[in-house]
Order: sequence, then structure tokens, then C-alpha cells
Amino acid sequence: MPISLSEFVQLSKRLQCAVLYQAGIPLMPRMRGKEYLMLYSLGNFYVEASWWKEHELKYIYAFKSTSELAPYLDSINWHEFV
Repeated sequence: MPISLSEFVQLSKRLQCAVLYQAGIPLMPRMRGKEYLMLYSLGNFYVEASWWKEHELKYIYAFKSTSELAPYLDSINWHEFV
């Protein structure tokens, strides 16, 4: 189940790129063209962030648990990331 809007607002305040670089624990770095994708463990959340090479943040997905994360990881076409 997606996190609530209020939880997302709270989380997004902590998820600037600098915070991701400094406090996030990178689990799976990937790159697709000019786009970086990184899965992070940040506190009790798992977060995927994507940004361009110029460090412009593109999107953030947040997952509250590994049970939410697993189906998402299963859906990734890993052949894109070589």
C-alpha cells in the first residue's frame, strides 16, 4: 500500500539529493543513458531516486517495507541496465 500523503510530505523534506548522498545507504546503483537510478535504505524507508547527470532530481519512490519493495524489484527490466 502506498505511503500516505502526510508521510510522503514528511519524507520528501528529508530527501534532497544532498541527504541521499550523505545519509542514504546505496543498495543498487544503476545508470540508464543520462539518468542515474539509486535504491537507498534511509531509516525505515526504502527509497528509489532518479536524477539526471546534472543532479536534477527527477523522481522519488518510497517503500515502507521489504514486502512492498519486492514486487517492485521483480517488475524491473534488468536487461535495460547493462
